[in-house]
Amino acid sequence: MNPSTPPGTAGRPARPRAPRRGLQGIESGFILAATLWSLAAVTVLAAYINSVATDSVERAQAQRQALQDELDARSTANTLIYLLASSRMNHRGLVLEQEQRFSEPDRQPLKHPGDGTLPLSGEVHSGLGRIRFFVQDERGLFGINSPDQPYL
Repeated sequence: MNPSTPPGTAGRPARPRAPRRGLQGIESGFILAATLWSLAAVTVLAAYINSVATDSVERAQAQRQALQDELDARSTANTLIYLLASSRMNHRGLVLEQEQRFSEPDRQPLKHPGDGTLPLSGEVHSGLGRIRFFVQDERGLFGINSPDQPYL
C-alpha cells in the first residue's frame, strides 16, 4: 500500500482529474477589477466626507469668530459708555484713572492729572479683541442745516 493513496482505492487505477475551474482566467480578472473599483469608490467617498467635514469646520470657526467680534464690539461700547459717564474730562479728552476718587458733595475733587487720557479727536483706539474704535467730541461742531437744534 502506498501511503499517499487514500484508503479504499488500492487496486483502482488513478483517474485523471478534471481541470479546476474557479479563480482562474476570466473570473480572477473580474475579482481584481471589482476590488479596484470598490477601492476607488471608497476613496471618492472618503474624499467627499473629508471636504464636507472641512467646510463645516471652517463655517463653524467663521461663525464663532463673528460671534466673538460681536461680543467684543458690544463690550467695548459698554465700557466706553461707562467711562464717559463716570470719568472726568479735561481739555485733552477723557481722563482715565486706575482708582476711583471720591469726595464730599460740597468739596471739589482733588486735582489729579490722571493715569492716562483718551483723546476725543477721532483717533483710532484698540478695543477688546480685534475691535478698533474712535470717539470724536462734538462740542465745537454745530449743524449747518439746523442751527437752532439743541446739542446732545
